[in-house]
Amino acid sequence: MFLDEPTSGIDPVARRDLWDLLFQLASVGKTFFVTTHYMDEAERCSSLAYIYEGKVLAAGSPEEIRSLREVTPAGTVRYTIATDDVMAIFRRVREVSGLRDATIFGRDIHVVVDASVTAGELAGDLKVDPSLVRPIRPSLEDAFVALTRTREP
Repeated sequence: MFLDEPTSGIDPVARRDLWDLLFQLASVGKTFFVTTHYMDEAERCSSLAYIYEGKVLAAGSPEEIRSLREVTPAGTVRYTIATDDVMAIFRRVREVSGLRDATIFGRDIHVVVDASVTAGELAGDLKVDPSLVRPIRPSLEDAFVALTRTREP
């Protein structure tokens, strides 16, 4: 079955109920091709293909996509910084030496920095409690953003 953004425009309860139904049908052998711009929905899929400007950027399982070299390049590490003052920390993080990328992710900031930058150093540079800075695996949204940025002129 092909479903083109089936949850677009529906409320969160109906969205969850629809995914529950899709999982029930999948458990009895039904196959679904689903397009979505919601990365939390992509997390539910066993196989993904990222399409950007009409071209497939990457395909594979969510774990395979997260593990691509373009997502977290060699010599870098990805951290999340939890904060109640996202914009102030985001402005400061842009000044961190070794910063490769920074993205607001809800109430957190995801950063990619040179591997030489430790969580403690990052916390010190940002003047935040070190317990608020921790290494993370990239989310599927992080992966999509990284993959599309490598294709931009």
